[in-house]
Amino acid sequence: MVRDRRPGREFNPESGLYFPNAITPHRSWVMIGRGVLHCVRQMRGLTRRLCDELGLDPILERERVHGRFFGRQRDVRVAYLEADPARAAAEIAILEAPDPDGVPYESRTEVELRLRSSFFLDECEQVERWGYNPIRHELLDRPR
Repeated sequence: MVRDRRPGREFNPESGLYFPNAITPHRSWVMIGRGVLHCVRQMRGLTRRLCDELGLDPILERERVHGRFFGRQRDVRVAYLEADPARAAAEIAILEAPDPDGVPYESRTEVELRLRSSFFLDECEQVERWGYNPIRHELLDRPR
């Protein structure tokens, strides 16, 4: 088999493919992550500026949006559970099973990432209060 060996392409031995401009799968994930962090930073700044201009508390506004969104999600989920309880039970069993890759997953708050993407510790604390985590993140208990 003849592979593409043009200049400006990097071979990835895992996939057996050449990627243009040395963009490997790992680098593409890094680039996607940087793009997501950039968007988060921009939206955090916009939210804070809008709340500041309107005299609103961003944490309170986020609490209201969270309540409406997850209230609607709960309503849809309840209807789904009632319509097909066997399928719902199978999905729940998959979600509650240990991670198939053996990766420990204790905190869904991702405090370090949130802080690096311009969240304040109070905002991370708010997400923690919403109850997504079985274990409280240790950064939230440090003295401020």
